[in-house]
Amino acid sequence: MPRLRLLPLFLGTLLIVLGGLWLLGNLDLIEWDFGQLIATYWPLILIVVGLDFLTGRAGTRWSGGLLLFVGAVYLAANLDLVTIDPDILWTLVGAIAIILLGASILRSALSPGGTQWAIMSGIEQEHEGKMPNSGGFIALCGGVELDLSRAEFPDHETVLNLTAIMGGIDVKVPADVAVECRATAFLGGAECFGQSVGGVLGSRVVNRAAAETSPDKRLLIRATAFMGGVEIE
Repeated sequence: MPRLRLLPLFLGTLLIVLGGLWLLGNLDLIEWDFGQLIATYWPLILIVVGLDFLTGRAGTRWSGGLLLFVGAVYLAANLDLVTIDPDILWTLVGAIAIILLGASILRSALSPGGTQWAIMSGIEQEHEGKMPNSGGFIALCGGVELDLSRAEFPDHETVLNLTAIMGGIDVKVPADVAVECRATAFLGGAECFGQSVGGVLGSRVVNRAAAETSPDKRLLIRATAFMGGVEIE
């Protein structure tokens, strides 16, 4: 049975209700202020979208919770149920996003295997030799295409730090290496082996077992997308 989508149901019901109120108002059967209604209850859209995300893919639940919380605070403020300024929420969210993004860049920059930058440019690499223990790539308004399908991975954990800022990173990994992908997205998207995370704020861990018995070959990918995209395949 397909999952019930809250957003289409809400939008359909909302249009029917607004159309009915408009008709009754034009017939002078009721008096209502369209502008005041929208100004007061527009946070319901955030709440319904948040609920829709919460019941959707696992990678969108952070976004759903955030939108639900922000919408509830705005609605409570519009109804004079709380006295706080709801606009401060977006300031806090933006500050937290910048801090986490800075931590991701710092982690990549301090990677023992070095970090390569693609700033308004592109990097294309096909690695066929022995992989270093760790490394990082940062795409700032640029793109990175990394083919590791024929790389030689050591018999221990290899760490790859990826950060896409208004850019994109695509990585191909070999089938004989077990992969753990820890993806975080801020107003962007990341996809690991067909499983995606995105929205306002999303986080997901995806594990893929090795196609062959190679228990010591492991690849840990830390992927962060800020208004950009990362794809692992």
